Amino acid sequence: MSAPVLADTYHVDGDNVTGHEDGSAGSPFAEISAAIAQAANGDVILVAAGTYREDIEIVDKDLSLQGGYLGADTQAYGSGAAGDFTTRDPAANVTRIEGTGAATSVVSLVNAGITTIDGFAISGGHASGEGRFGDGGAVYCERGKPTISRCVVERNEAKVQGGGIHATGGAQAVIVDNLVRDNRAETGAITADSDSTTIKRNVVRDNVATGDRCGGICVSGANVEVIGNLVEGNEVGRDLGYGSGGGILIYGQETSAHLARDVVRRNFAASAGSGIAVQDGAEAVIENELIDANKCPSDGGAGLYVDGADWLPGNVGSKVTLRQVTVANHPCNLEQGDAVYAQYHSTVDIRNSIFAGHREEFFADETSTLTIGFSRTDQSVGGTGNITDDCLFAASSGDFHLQSTKGRWDRDASGGQGAWVQDSRHSPCIDAGDTTLPFEQESDPNGGRANLGVFGNTAEASLANVGGPAPDAGLSADAQLHQGAYWPASGGDAAPGAADADVTVTGGDGGVFGDVGASRRAAGVLTGGCTMRSSTSQAGAPTLLVILLGLYLRRQFAWYSARSRHDRWRN
Repeated sequence: MSAPVLADTYHVDGDNVTGHEDGSAGSPFAEISAAIAQAANGDVILVAAGTYREDIEIVDKDLSLQGGYLGADTQAYGSGAAGDFTTRDPAANVTRIEGTGAATSVVSLVNAGITTIDGFAISGGHASGEGRFGDGGAVYCERGKPTISRCVVERNEAKVQGGGIHATGGAQAVIVDNLVRDNRAETGAITADSDSTTIKRNVVRDNVATGDRCGGICVSGANVEVIGNLVEGNEVGRDLGYGSGGGILIYGQETSAHLARDVVRRNFAASAGSGIAVQDGAEAVIENELIDANKCPSDGGAGLYVDGADWLPGNVGSKVTLRQVTVANHPCNLEQGDAVYAQYHSTVDIRNSIFAGHREEFFADETSTLTIGFSRTDQSVGGTGNITDDCLFAASSGDFHLQSTKGRWDRDASGGQGAWVQDSRHSPCIDAGDTTLPFEQESDPNGGRANLGVFGNTAEASLANVGGPAPDAGLSADAQLHQGAYWPASGGDAAPGAADADVTVTGGDGGVFGDVGASRRAAGVLTGGCTMRSSTSQAGAPTLLVILLGLYLRRQFAWYSARSRHDRWRN
């Protein structure tokens, strides 16, 4: 058996002007390109703060490039001292790769395996050439599975796609925790046309598309994930006078996308879909999304635009499923709907959502289907479970948590640490969700039913006005989820649904319980002893043991089992 090959580490610092460069911390390369040329597959390149005016390319090998190291100054290197390549802070030690002005991307990754570009500022790209040299102003990815993380991608341009980042040719790119701003292209700031693209926790802001499709994030392909991004202030088609998908565009007949926990606000599209557009036969599931205050287009769907592929045979429509979405503040009075516009054999199914601050909310042409259930709307839409009552958002502007007399999570409370607060009014959107949809992620007491809107079925869901103790204001929303649901003093089910275990409490006054990942926790204030037993079994396994813990500091008890099902108790 051969020994594993250990990765080498190379160092780069532009302040080394001694003329002696071997990639060590004492004699680092002065240019990133020199380190790349020296490095072999799997090697690591550490880059000190400074501005590196070069266009770099990684081909047929995977490397880890890490910016943000302290390094040293020219005097230190001249005296023979080594640079500091252990202290790393990309925000303080800005490591910028500045394009040379050539008609290409600043960073090109071609068949670069699992290469990682982490902790850089990338600017000055001008991908103005032909073919691939017209895509990806800052970063171009082709094949492989590269990761672009914790980078500031700003002030780049592309002739065609991806003013900031473009992934293509089967590149299963992971684009995470970046700031992508002030980039310009015909289409999109982040663009990808490959399967299994992941775009997560980025800030995509103030980018401009000069063409007619997509100002911010633009993706196609199977199993695409767009999760937890802030997408704001992007625009498409302003000078043309037409265009769609100001914030996010999902497109293509073979595309399946999952969007969740994004905030999409203040974007602009000239024609339709200033917030989000789903087009050309794509399918998208959108959940726990906030689509807010996007600018009015000329046609419709300031919040969401869904359109089919009218040039393909067979009436190819797009399909969108909305769950736990809040669409707010698009008072455009558009003939084709302020909030949602669907056309050309498209289907939109909406549940557990809130629509507020619109004049004409919905429009579907005669070939399309728009179904709304268990949602709050401005205008009456009929259907099952829909309401038009005031949803009672939190009083502070831009906070879409629901007012609750039992408890509302306030992110700004406790000096910005967040805390539960109680309101004098209680939103009718609490516990108004479809009873067949999940609610278990909500903090307790939750009434056994999801709230409407973006925070429904999350730990930040406002609390139900049902029996049980008010939350401990000092606990986080996640910790409150772990506190669990109320046990009524008279005994019985702690929450609706089949029980798979018994808990016997004697001499006590009830308690609370809930789910903690794959385990269960029960806690309650005791006035006497307690006995507990579990009949839970899993896949035919023997009865699981229950561990009883005495937590006497707060006169509480807790127990855990390996299942996450609501248990039955009795006196």
